[in-house]
Amino acid sequence: MEAAEKKQREIQRLEEKLAKPRRNNYLLFLLFQMTIIYCCDEIASQIEDQMQSIVANAIYAPVFGADVALARMSAFAIIAIFASAAASFYRPLSDRYGRKLFLIINTIGMGLGLIVIGVATGIPVYILGSCILSFFTPHDMQMVYIFESTPKEKRATCYSIAKACATLGMLFIPLLRTVVMGGDTSKWRYVYWIFGAVTVIAAVISGFFIQESEVWMKSRLKLLKMTPEEAADHKQKKDGTENNIGLIGAIKICLKNRQTRWIAIAAGFINFGVCFTYYYESTMTYGYAGQLLTSGGSIANVSAAITTMVTNALFLFPVGSALAQIFPGLLGDKLGRKKSCMIMGIASVASYIFFYFGSYGQWMAWILGFLAGFSVGCFWGCIDFSGNVLISESVPTNIRSAAMSAAPVIYSVIGYIGGLIELILTNVFGDAFAGFMCLCVGAPGMIIGLILMGKYVK
Repeated sequence: MEAAEKKQREIQRLEEKLAKPRRNNYLLFLLFQMTIIYCCDEIASQIEDQMQSIVANAIYAPVFGADVALARMSAFAIIAIFASAAASFYRPLSDRYGRKLFLIINTIGMGLGLIVIGVATGIPVYILGSCILSFFTPHDMQMVYIFESTPKEKRATCYSIAKACATLGMLFIPLLRTVVMGGDTSKWRYVYWIFGAVTVIAAVISGFFIQESEVWMKSRLKLLKMTPEEAADHKQKKDGTENNIGLIGAIKICLKNRQTRWIAIAAGFINFGVCFTYYYESTMTYGYAGQLLTSGGSIANVSAAITTMVTNALFLFPVGSALAQIFPGLLGDKLGRKKSCMIMGIASVASYIFFYFGSYGQWMAWILGFLAGFSVGCFWGCIDFSGNVLISESVPTNIRSAAMSAAPVIYSVIGYIGGLIELILTNVFGDAFAGFMCLCVGAPGMIIGLILMGKYVK
């Protein structure tokens, strides 16, 4: 009886929300707010990469020494992987309790993670902040809102615009580095605090003005209003689909199919290129340090000059990344998925090679920033095609869900091998070789993956 009453109260609550009229121009406000949260998400995801040499010097160098601070920081970052894995158990709760609640919780969580890192004076608190970020950043609830709230014929356009704005929103990281920090790296905490506060404020505004997703409410009502017989039939059909065969069964299906097997293996080696996303800020820092120290400047002046030059470079990083994200859609429709994937992979490797040698060759800062962003953007475009689009379009409908759930596991495991090799080498040789180790691991791995893609994938 109590369960029935609880169900009836939930039905009544959802029906009242659905009946409530939407404000004029609500969709425009929703898209604007989701774009802001998307921007906060991108900043929370990228800020540790774009502040890594500064934070490593402040948190890890006093314990391990400046020569291996970055390497030890990367080693401890493995702990955050467990937080990211734990998030997979938390993510499905939005299907039960609604999108709005978890949009707010996730956004506040990202803001708190940034603030915790900002107050960290030692390794444990910094790791705690990184774990909070790793737990709350993967969910992308703002994307779910955009897909569920926009008209079908405008969905891709709205998503593309929001994503492009969010990518360009990363410009706020070098902007705050310039305005707040300047050449004084001791002020790095203010950058985290400001972003953390803005993210929490964005969540609070959403809590007051954003309404629950209509798509979710209708879906939930449909489920709640089922008779016991309909609910049992629904569960039987759901349990009988490939969505519920389990992860091991999904992996077996993926490996049994020749096309998906080779796509997953090729994507695994391509995933070695994730190294390109690790140390671009530190690579520029060491590259400029080598140039300026040999010129005879004082340590204080050199440190300020390096910080300024790297900050200037980072202004062009989101521009290069955003430009790279335009190509997959254009190339994919004209040349096909496989060719587009290979073009993006080759572009990622080539631009990273130019970026690495340019960092030590006195190239202009804005060129290096653009090359770093373009390399990272091309890598993500390549892995998206190889690990998602090609898999999705290469299998029959009845095994698509299984293949889509298994392929990321396969290529992530292979990719982690490359990341582990890079991590070990960096810890052995020291921070100054971090960019070189990324080049030595990422470029050959991606080339092997692209060769396998070209030879074995249709």
